[in-house]
Amino acid sequence: MIIFKNKYFIYSLIASILWLCIITLGIIKLYRPLKLDFGTKYVEVSKKSTYIKSYTKQFNELMKQYRNRTARETTESKSSTDKKRRLYRSSRDGSIGRSQATLSLRGS
Repeated sequence: MIIFKNKYFIYSLIASILWLCIITLGIIKLYRPLKLDFGTKYVEVSKKSTYIKSYTKQFNELMKQYRNRTARETTESKSSTDKKRRLYRSSRDGSIGRSQATLSLRGS
């Protein structure tokens, strides 16, 4: 018991034990998160994945609408496209204002 009478030895022993505890807790935290962090992290991840799923669903629906609209526009009758061309030409010449041209386009 002569070894334990030296106070510096006791201090170094306590310091080494504390360092070992800190290192082991760090390793455990790396490989297995603590209970408090475990719940919040995985809830956040699941929320993000549901957000991503909903955004992709919305994007796919918008793309379907866009494809349908472009398909409809290409299959329009020739007379309506001629009318739009005439309106565009006249608005470019300056005989019709831009707002009137867009209003007349919407009306057709």
